[in-house]
Amino acid sequence: ELKNYRDATTLFLDALELLRAETELDETEEKAIVSLIFQSGQAYGLSQEYETAIDYYDEYIDLVESSSVENGDLLVSDALFEKSKIYAFRFNPDFDIAIE
Repeated sequence: ELKNYRDATTLFLDALELLRAETELDETEEKAIVSLIFQSGQAYGLSQEYETAIDYYDEYIDLVESSSVENGDLLVSDALFEKSKIYAFRFNPDFDIAIE
């Protein structure tokens, strides 16, 4: 079975672009942006674009930490877990990338 993660990533990014183009976001739209960023990180990871996935997880963590999202610590731990799986099992970054 062919998994088409790149198409999924494109759809997530299109949705992000549309939401970010809004000048005034309500709470539901803000939560959707945060969720789409996490999902984009997952899709990039599954399509083996590990550096980009890590960038999206970092952006997700920054957004969660700077907001008053309910269960923020749990959400951050989810992203850190996803990043750790990339580093531990799939990605051999250069030393410079690993210490960032």
